[in-house]
Amino acid sequence: MKINILVMDTSTSFTSPWKKELGDIFGITEVIGGFEAIAKLKSDVYSIILVNISINHLNGVDAIRKIRDKYQYIPIIVLYDPKDVLNLKQTMIYGIQQAIPLPVNSEAIEKSISNFVRIPNESSGDKKPSSHQHQVQEKKEDFVDVEAHFYEGLSAIAANQIERAIEIYKSLLDLTNIKKERWLKYIEESMFHLGQCYARLKDFKQSNKYYSDFISKAPYHNCVKEALLYLGKNYEAMKDFPKAIYFYKKVINMRPFDSFSTQARKFLKSIVKN
Repeated sequence: MKINILVMDTSTSFTSPWKKELGDIFGITEVIGGFEAIAKLKSDVYSIILVNISINHLNGVDAIRKIRDKYQYIPIIVLYDPKDVLNLKQTMIYGIQQAIPLPVNSEAIEKSISNFVRIPNESSGDKKPSSHQHQVQEKKEDFVDVEAHFYEGLSAIAANQIERAIEIYKSLLDLTNIKKERWLKYIEESMFHLGQCYARLKDFKQSNKYYSDFISKAPYHNCVKEALLYLGKNYEAMKDFPKAIYFYKKVINMRPFDSFSTQARKFLKSIVKN
């Protein structure tokens, strides 16, 4: 079964050979704007979205904003011209997962995609190792690939497999022997994603617990402001309006002023009106 990818890029297979090569591996659906992307996301399931933000008439940054308004979890990979720094910075606000400078080839994109989903190896039949081989491999490595598990969790969220994502992220929080220092950020972000997962299940108490743990243990992470906003939304859903107002005001007072500040103002105004 092919992995489905939504691609926003108007180049042809002739000018961008990577599109043809990727089409042999993945299920590729091309769109030309944010509204068309949303329509496709409503009707089909996609594991990854690939957006070329350096084709001006596509308005890739605006398309990503529209997608993030409705789909917060699906991984987005951006292709960009190295000169196009401003647009790249704007996409960071909306939580893109990876950015690849142009020109690119299919190998670079496939490698990036493999961070989020498991790509079957057809040439080898994608066979599972025998139990003996698996034991030898475990002894050789003797650690969990935190990064791979983290992105497996993101893929589960994108596929709306929330219980599976919770299972993955909780298993990461239980680890005590992290072999690579750079993997520590994935442990921190697992708390953030657990907050999102439980919110989607409407278990706001558990969601608040993980958001609060995330803020406490990673106070300088760039998702802290977003976590505060979601705490406000959770408390509003719980009808605890004083706490919702507290968190919305906290977001509004944080600098810089960004899309989260705008959302907090909107939610706060709605509570005050009512």
